[in-house]
Amino acid sequence: MRFIFSFLVFLITSSLLTGCLDEEFTSNPNDRLTFSADTVRFDTVFTTIGSSTTQFMIYNTHKRAINIESIELKNAGNSGFGINVDGMKGTRFEQVEISRKDSLYIFIEVKVNPTNQDEPVRTEDILELNYNGIRQQIILEAYGQDAIIWRGKVIGQDTVLSKTKPFLIYDSLHINPGCRLTLEAGTRLFMHDKARIRVEGGLTANGEIGNPVILRGNRTDKLFHNLAYDQMAGQWGGIEIGPESFENKLTHTNIRGTSFGLRIDSTNTDREKIRLESCILKNSKAELLKAVNARIEAANCEFSNAGGALIYLQGGNYRFTHCTIANLYPFGVISESALYLSNYMRDPKGNAVPLSLERAEFNNCIIWGKRSVEVNLDEYQKAGNDPVNFSHLFDHCLIKAKGEDDENFLNSIWDKNPEFKAVNEKEYLFDFRPDSVSPVRNAGNPAFANEFPLDLMNNLRTPDAVDLGAYQWIGE
Repeated sequence: MRFIFSFLVFLITSSLLTGCLDEEFTSNPNDRLTFSADTVRFDTVFTTIGSSTTQFMIYNTHKRAINIESIELKNAGNSGFGINVDGMKGTRFEQVEISRKDSLYIFIEVKVNPTNQDEPVRTEDILELNYNGIRQQIILEAYGQDAIIWRGKVIGQDTVLSKTKPFLIYDSLHINPGCRLTLEAGTRLFMHDKARIRVEGGLTANGEIGNPVILRGNRTDKLFHNLAYDQMAGQWGGIEIGPESFENKLTHTNIRGTSFGLRIDSTNTDREKIRLESCILKNSKAELLKAVNARIEAANCEFSNAGGALIYLQGGNYRFTHCTIANLYPFGVISESALYLSNYMRDPKGNAVPLSLERAEFNNCIIWGKRSVEVNLDEYQKAGNDPVNFSHLFDHCLIKAKGEDDENFLNSIWDKNPEFKAVNEKEYLFDFRPDSVSPVRNAGNPAFANEFPLDLMNNLRTPDAVDLGAYQWIGE
């Protein structure tokens, strides 16, 4: 028994000695730590709001442990940066050990004080590590942006917003009946999670080429290194146009990252509900544009990437010219064809309610997506001698479906890949301009180009070179 006890003591002692040897520290200045990044950059941070937390890693690739004598923010208290090491917040940490072949997480956040300037202001700090007689530094960088913050804002009179500072919208933005909100070129609305815009009066957006009006989510950081939250759907609610709102107009306006896109309540077709010119609507969790019995005109617009239909129309009067309608939504299953047309809707009990589709016209358009058929014509057949109007016309369009031309489809390109300039789902890259080999090149009707001689990017369409969609090919 004494022998067994002595042997166990020997094993335990040997193990402890081995462990101590394993944790022997190096003092060699050539045994340097490595970092996951030399510079940690934050995207634009709204002043007084603060950033989300980002991280970087410190690696010890050597055979011995390293004792970091200090980890310190050099401009602590002034830059707005803060760090978290081993679960502790602070600006200076001492005697931090990293075992051999091990790593350490450093979590960083930043809160920038108001700058009293319209443009973003750069702020930086240096994170310095001291060990083994050497110093290593990581640069921390952020841009602070002052914003006008609205919470549950109600527009009770005609109001004009300019591009001086962005607007940060919480809860909702409500435009009362009889009041119009005008967004001048360059105006930016950053919408918080679930915030929405409800239009009972009127909405006008006067964006310009190179200076668009932007409506997007307020997260400016990234989910992954190659995926910014600004590229994702579901970052805010969307825009609702009420039944008594008419003559809305959006020009060079970019609406992205919504949960339900642009939703237009049931109304009538006597007056124009909304006109969209040279707009981009993209990245919605549900439908991107949904309208019930409304009158809509759209030209030179890109409608792209949604979990539901890109354009969902029930009854009404619609005209889309030189539009690119492309659904390659990368964040889940797509529940509906890119374009859905019907002449009825369902009441709360599930009964069909007829709605006359007076006109659904698509001219020089591209309708494409992942599904085998990207146009869903859902016609309600009413019994008796009073049929429900279901008028639709596709003139010079590329359509994702196997079909043949007839009185409703003129000069169509059926089921042929439009060969967009760049599609890379893994990198979340979508460029819906036509490539040089695209079949949409020179396939358009010049009559519609005469109406809209400039494309979404202000490139000229000439009678002998009219491409389908919102973008004209202009060479590499």
